[in-house]
Amino acid sequence: MTRRSRGGGGGGGASSSAAAAAASSSSALLRLALDAKTRDLTIDGVALFRGVSRALVATPFAHARSAPSPAHPDGRAVAAMTLSFESPDGTPRSRHAHALARSFADGVRFVACSRCKLWWMSPAWGAAARDVPSETQFMLFELEGGRGYVALVPTIAEGGFRSTLTGHRADAAIARAIERTREDADEDADDDDAALDSTLSLVTESNCAECATASVKHALAMTACACPFRAVEAAMAMARDVMSSSFRLRREKTTPPTTDVFGWCTWDAFYHQVTPAGIEEGVGSLRDGGTPPRFVIIDDGWQSVQARSISHWFPYDRVGVPDDAFKKQTDHISGDVDVGAAGAESRDLAALEAMDRMPKGDARAHAHELHEHSLALRVKTREATAVVVDAATHPIAAAAHPKRAARGVLSLLGASLASGFETVYWRGIHNVPYDSHAWRALRFAAQCVFSPVIRFAFSAISCFNHRVSGIEANIKFQLDGGPVGLGEGVTHGSPRKKRKRGDGFGRVVERIRRLGVEHVYCWHALFGYWGGLHPNEPGTARFNPKMRYPRHTPGVMTVEPSQAWDPITVGGVGATSPEDLEAFYRELHAYLASAGVDGVKVDGQAIVGGLGQGHGGGPALAGKLHRALEASVRENFPRGDSLINCMCHSTENIFHFESSNLARVSDDFYPLNHASHTVHIANVAYNSVFMGEVVIPDWDMFHSHDDAGRRGTGALHAAARAVGGCPVYVSDKPDNHGAFYLTLVPVRPHFDVLRSLVFPSGRVLRAKLPGRPTRDCLFVDVTRDERTALKVWNVNARGGVLACFNIQGAHWSRERGVYAIDTDAPRAVTATLRVTDVVGLREAARAEATAAGRSDVEELTYACKATGGAKHGGTKISILREEDAFARELEGKAWEIYAIAPVMRRGDVEFTPIALEGMLNGGGAVAATSLSAPKGEEGDGGGGGGGGGGAIGVVSVYGCGALACYANFEPTRVSVDGMRTTFSYARDDGALVVNIGTAEGTHDVRVEFGGARRV
Repeated sequence: MTRRSRGGGGGGGASSSAAAAAASSSSALLRLALDAKTRDLTIDGVALFRGVSRALVATPFAHARSAPSPAHPDGRAVAAMTLSFESPDGTPRSRHAHALARSFADGVRFVACSRCKLWWMSPAWGAAARDVPSETQFMLFELEGGRGYVALVPTIAEGGFRSTLTGHRADAAIARAIERTREDADEDADDDDAALDSTLSLVTESNCAECATASVKHALAMTACACPFRAVEAAMAMARDVMSSSFRLRREKTTPPTTDVFGWCTWDAFYHQVTPAGIEEGVGSLRDGGTPPRFVIIDDGWQSVQARSISHWFPYDRVGVPDDAFKKQTDHISGDVDVGAAGAESRDLAALEAMDRMPKGDARAHAHELHEHSLALRVKTREATAVVVDAATHPIAAAAHPKRAARGVLSLLGASLASGFETVYWRGIHNVPYDSHAWRALRFAAQCVFSPVIRFAFSAISCFNHRVSGIEANIKFQLDGGPVGLGEGVTHGSPRKKRKRGDGFGRVVERIRRLGVEHVYCWHALFGYWGGLHPNEPGTARFNPKMRYPRHTPGVMTVEPSQAWDPITVGGVGATSPEDLEAFYRELHAYLASAGVDGVKVDGQAIVGGLGQGHGGGPALAGKLHRALEASVRENFPRGDSLINCMCHSTENIFHFESSNLARVSDDFYPLNHASHTVHIANVAYNSVFMGEVVIPDWDMFHSHDDAGRRGTGALHAAARAVGGCPVYVSDKPDNHGAFYLTLVPVRPHFDVLRSLVFPSGRVLRAKLPGRPTRDCLFVDVTRDERTALKVWNVNARGGVLACFNIQGAHWSRERGVYAIDTDAPRAVTATLRVTDVVGLREAARAEATAAGRSDVEELTYACKATGGAKHGGTKISILREEDAFARELEGKAWEIYAIAPVMRRGDVEFTPIALEGMLNGGGAVAATSLSAPKGEEGDGGGGGGGGGGAIGVVSVYGCGALACYANFEPTRVSVDGMRTTFSYARDDGALVVNIGTAEGTHDVRVEFGGARRV
């Protein structure tokens, strides 16, 4: 007898009307209106915002529609409006602020995507304006009781005026000051702390003093709908329209082929010390484990870059361009660093060494959070990342070696001093409030008093003040010979030789491709490198770079006050005109294409907002650069979509992704910072609600093994990628896969985690949409409320996938600007899962039943099976109705994934394929299926009658191994590709497991039922 799991419960121009500006064209829509008299923004007559500024004017938008669906090919109509404004006193300004709300209605909740750094966004949750961070670029509101949802998308208006939302009291005060310039202003309006703290402001600015305006049209796009995800889809489509299609939606663009194959990135494997030999070792290691990467990103470390000369930082020094010895000390990126025999380098990196190789700015800072700042000294403790330590190089181990004791002591002392300085910095300096007296003093000291010293120091110890010195790859990648390739039987210890003529980079790429890699991308920054183009090097002088110093908006400085003394701010960027930078892109990409590279990852994009002075502002400059960048990619690479956008979380960038369809949606993956791992999962899921409408979300690389001395992080990240609808790529060191290190001796590498994502061919099963939180956890902080599980939903070609995670215990602290640990032992949480958590699944199932002529459209059931997680075991299947629910308890960092598939019914036979066994998103293997009566037999196509007559189920499935299905009869015969095959059947829950063989590929499975006794 089939089992049914029962349950319930929740988880969680201007208006012509003097009365209201309504955005409703049908009685079936929610009514979104701005009352001209009370200045309340209402949905179906219920207030969402009170006290909207009289400067804001609503314009109904009649053509807003959600994304197409099986039942609605043209999408669904959604209530929508835009808000425009005109300065009350008619004064042109480069920065405006207006009150969008003096207060929120009771019972309202929101989730927002707000910048947490110059480069990145993270989610924020709350119920009041004071909870809205500066630089909020997207908001989604829920009315009390879930009666409706409103999406807000601040736009970039004509003329390059970018809008954001903020609950910061300084902006509320500005908004109030501007409002008082109106002739009909309320002079008695409250300006006390409570009034300022309850105000949500709409800020619109160009970040260029010369670019000012008195009015802005369509500064904010708004939609209202009964479904939050439909509201977001319509709001983003409307934003595209009012911005004259400066960007296109994800569904309107092509899908890069790299998203459906397994990849490997060099960054967290080698950082800047990446070499051709190291790349071959990394690819070969994964290939030998049965999970071959077909996509490789050669990250930072391949370019020819150089620090500025000493005379730039010390004008009184008569030394010109540094000599070779100085270059070797400062230019650690293009130094010729050997990577020894296969696997040796990867095992000889201690945690301290890995951090030392990271840049001294953002990435390194996050490896030294308050809970991690003494990691160099804690490698001997249980909380350290216990990677094998090389006694010849590691300072602690060296101290015990007689011949290296002195050097070890000095290194240890230096590490201790550095650790102490970092502790002081992160506790007392990093997040000094913007515009405070202390902040002003620190800015003055950094940019004036100690500027030459700071610039020189950062040139020596950091890559952020290094600049491109030539188009060609650096010396490491121009060496030819040596390791010709693993496939040719040449060892990594073979001697290297320089090519007699020409550039050896093409030879490097050729060797990588011989290992089975199909796509090779190279990294570069939007301005060439972190510090831009070198103004004094012959290799870049033709692009006319000049030193420019970023000037960020007050919002950015509020979010990240330390940008005032950031190495890029203090050291400057070698920037050039948009036209010259376009020439640089074309020359660089042509060089890469000639070497066999077929795409680029472009990093460091958000800096553009601070460099717009003289170019019409940051948004205007960003538009020019992205058009130039995308044009160069289309011109030089085989596909026009061969571009990954990164460090791009400002709408200056996001709203200019016209043809590129892939972008990182989170801060970096930080292997050594265990506080960041769970927060990373939250960030990618919630940011995908917004960014997933514009691009395929990139949830970043990860390590398949466990990091930061924490068991289970590799599997946790793998599970997230399985439901993320994102590319799957890792950054494992060679021979360092799936192992958990308890001591200085590594466990033997294994590939179980990777094999649950990757086929032997290197193909992956990517879900069809961006993975997003389910409706019942959208408006809850799943990282720190101590009771809510994160649930992420997605769909496959047929059926859906639903994952639940316990990611409590750590969060991103906006106050301190660091990842913060709340508890090392988060309590268990309970996840309640439902079929209806997967948006659109019911609609797709009914469309399938209707198309097949079945009469069970209103009586659908669904087969649910765990495909991975702490409690995953066997093939146990539950049959659920649409109203059913089931609960799962999750310990800290635990997770589970479920495949859900609609059950087909023909006569008395019930059947559905569910998932390929052994794959986390095994449901993604099922391409199509049908259930029909045997030829020549008559029968009811619906759920009744038929007297137990036969039926034939046909499944098209990709992969190898075993296919898990549900059937209420034991089949009489099962065949795969026309050949009879073995299967097992469990009568207690109807689990049917079909052996589809060991050959990977697309298989046609035929399951025949007839004359069987019902289970």
